[in-house]
Amino acid sequence: MEGYIKDTILSKEALKEAQEFASKVDWYGVWQYYNLFSMFRYDLDRNDVELNFIKELHKYSRKDYNIGSYLLKYVPGSFTRMHDDHGSEITIVTLLDSTDLVGGYPVIHSVYNQKGSRPSDLHCTRFESEMKNPPYGQDIIPDVVEMENGESMVYGPRLRHGVSAVHGGSRIVLVSWFSNIEKGKN
Repeated sequence: MEGYIKDTILSKEALKEAQEFASKVDWYGVWQYYNLFSMFRYDLDRNDVELNFIKELHKYSRKDYNIGSYLLKYVPGSFTRMHDDHGSEITIVTLLDSTDLVGGYPVIHSVYNQKGSRPSDLHCTRFESEMKNPPYGQDIIPDVVEMENGESMVYGPRLRHGVSAVHGGSRIVLVSWFSNIEKGKN
């Protein structure tokens, strides 16, 4: 899967269940957890896959296994650096709640696929390294993805993504990874 899809996956009931679940968890603080910085996290365990909101996401994924799900609470100072999810086939990130959020936007890098040759009336200056190999086909276009509470962003393992710094308010997301290969079995 290239790029991403933004969709409303969870039913109203499942979204409410997820929001209530998130309001009761025992968050742990994260200084740095791989690509996550200065936030709070809660890891869902194997028993939690029976929750309706996880079942709805799993069904949507069309994959055999949920290889992990966790909640993230972004607060001022939180961000996620740009990365890809090479450990899953499909990642679904659902915005459960944003309160007075300033910053904290999902950011992706899209692939630059310029069509056709450069018009003769437009100037072009490249770095020396790009003279023979222009940046076509590279993920160099930063783009902000606006999301509303309840919306999900679905993407594959090659999409470069992150979250801009939060300057105010908070943001709670549910991240779920799905694959046709069970985690730990290759």
